[in-house]
Amino acid sequence: MKKLLVILAGFLLIGAEQGIAQTQGDLTVEQLRDYVSDQGVYQTRISRNVRGTPYLNADWLRGHLTLADGQQSQPIMMRLNTYEQEVEFVRDEEVLVIPPSSLSGLVIYNNFGNITFENGYRSEEYEITEDYLLRVLHDNRTKLLVEHVTVLQKDMASYGTASRQDEYIDNRNIFFVSADGSWEEIRLRKRDILNQLDSHRSEIEEFVKQNNLDYSEEQEVVRILQHYDSLLQNESGSGN
Repeated sequence: MKKLLVILAGFLLIGAEQGIAQTQGDLTVEQLRDYVSDQGVYQTRISRNVRGTPYLNADWLRGHLTLADGQQSQPIMMRLNTYEQEVEFVRDEEVLVIPPSSLSGLVIYNNFGNITFENGYRSEEYEITEDYLLRVLHDNRTKLLVEHVTVLQKDMASYGTASRQDEYIDNRNIFFVSADGSWEEIRLRKRDILNQLDSHRSEIEEFVKQNNLDYSEEQEVVRILQHYDSLLQNESGSGN
């Protein structure tokens, strides 16, 4: 999991450093701070001296926020705290925090395909509420959503020493949402994915073979789901 987040953070940094052009929204960072001041923006809390990081992206990266009323910010510097489940942004030298309940989503800019988080999804079984930000890999007839959660593990042994220290541990939970709206937590592996796409298993296996796709790679699984959704669309259009 740590390797995955390091790779993801590396992709984000490349996108940020190359200054990707984006459609700008209306809200400046000053207006954003004023707009949400009564809805929960507050100065960020200082974490204890622990190993690891509470952030998905420890470095400040460019992106934009979409507020709950649909207004979009101009590009701002921000980072996602997956321990507190909050978004931090910079105004001059002030670091502020906005809770997901004030947002409908956010985008972090990236040359490899922008990283999108949205809320509004709900699953009682997996305790996902509508104000919880999930990373959206695919959202069509089917969905592939990722929950990023960082936990604080206390009194972890330090490698090579007798001392113990608290440590942030990164986790991700991947959810497949079927066309009928049912949720299933999966791993990115052939068995789990094909079990969810069983109604067109043979077509999917042939598509994966022809395109040399990897069931363990996020973006390649997205291609698989896009093909699966097209099969469902064709099936629906034929009246079956």
